Amino acid sequence: MQISKKQYTLVIFFLTIIIFPLVFTSPFYIKLSSDEVCTRVADYTMNEFDYSIFTDWGKGICIQGLLDAYEVTKDVKYLLFAQQIVDQSIRTQTDSGIFGHGEFNVGDSTAIGLSVLYFFNRTGDSKYREAALKNLNYLRSPERIWVDGGWLKGGSSHSFTKPELWIDHLYMAVPFWAKLGQINETYYDEAVNQIYMHLKHLKDPSTNLVGHIWSEDEGFVDPSLWGRGIGWATAAIAKTLEVIPQAHNNYSYLLNTVLTMLASLDEFQDTSGLWHTIVNDSSTYLETSCSTLFAYTVAKLAHINNTWINEGNKTMAIKAFHAVVEKVDNFGVVHWCTGGTGAKPYEVPRADFAIPWGQGLFLSMYREFHDLNWTGGV
Repeated sequence: MQISKKQYTLVIFFLTIIIFPLVFTSPFYIKLSSDEVCTRVADYTMNEFDYSIFTDWGKGICIQGLLDAYEVTKDVKYLLFAQQIVDQSIRTQTDSGIFGHGEFNVGDSTAIGLSVLYFFNRTGDSKYREAALKNLNYLRSPERIWVDGGWLKGGSSHSFTKPELWIDHLYMAVPFWAKLGQINETYYDEAVNQIYMHLKHLKDPSTNLVGHIWSEDEGFVDPSLWGRGIGWATAAIAKTLEVIPQAHNNYSYLLNTVLTMLASLDEFQDTSGLWHTIVNDSSTYLETSCSTLFAYTVAKLAHINNTWINEGNKTMAIKAFHAVVEKVDNFGVVHWCTGGTGAKPYEVPRADFAIPWGQGLFLSMYREFHDLNWTGGV
């Protein structure tokens, strides 16, 4: 049967409208060699963000991620770029000690602090040590608001004006605070106390997980079991365990706390390997940054001491790792990450474009899995 020109045109038209969306709205990449996904994400993170207008915590997480990418690939371009941004953050450090021009919330710019210490350890240049201590003195200042206690006894408020504890603060500031305990052991105790004070007020006793924001004036401002917030807590504790001495009086408290949280999270993991943005509410969307942080936590703990992690923890983490990798597109964008959130994170939509912390956290997770040989050929 001969097809008319009109029929041929209609066939081509319908094939086009069917095939075109499949090709251009399905960006997730096929699995390639072990380090290629890391390189794609690192290259996008380094090249596609405008760091000149980037002054918040997202920049710090990106730079830590790029340093982790360097440790995996040994490609010096990531190291040099990270050093350039760290040096810029020091040059623009405020008189009070805040990195990178200042910040809207206490501790956010300290997210770059571990990268500052990385370059001090690598180069021995005292400018990095001095900048780090200047920032820590800002965090420790009596001028900060201390929640449920006096200076250095209470929790450090995330707000300049209100006595509020945000779970985010643990990840941004506390591992850096603890790392400086290598200079002054008092800082170990202060860092652990910050974890204790935040968990004291933010812990949900029914799940052993944590809410987002607690106010000394209002109580829980946001008690929701926000996935990324829980991830901030688990990853912060894991990072702190890596740097404080195992003989520390509260070492077992930290370890038992994070392992109990991981056991609870196992109950909420979706069959996809991801978690919902509100982990105990399956009507909320699945999200990658929280899933990345949970996988990172397990791998970091295994890296410190593999006897801490059971097979259930490992299976949970590897499943999450692969689920997140599947959300990386051919440009190196990590999809399904939530943007910046306030007191109602469940109202913030999931993004299908690059979010700085989604990119940086992916690279940090990848390094831990790579070093443990857990990537499984991704």
